[in-house]
Amino acid sequence: MLQSVLMGSQSRTRSRTAQSIALNEHEMLSMTHLLRVLFVGNVFAKDLKGPEYEEALKFYTQLGEWF
Repeated sequence: MLQSVLMGSQSRTRSRTAQSIALNEHEMLSMTHLLRVLFVGNVFAKDLKGPEYEEALKFYTQLGEWF
């Protein structure tokens, strides 16, 4: 999964953001910086879609377990 995230169209932006965080903290770039960027992006996307999206996602996930 992580490989598909890194190979996506937004990978340059994500990696540059992670680099900026590392530089700002005077640290070497690590996977932790990239994971922080991905986590914040996920939280932001979920907030944008709203609670109805989360409920629908739970419903469809449960449907998948039945089949």
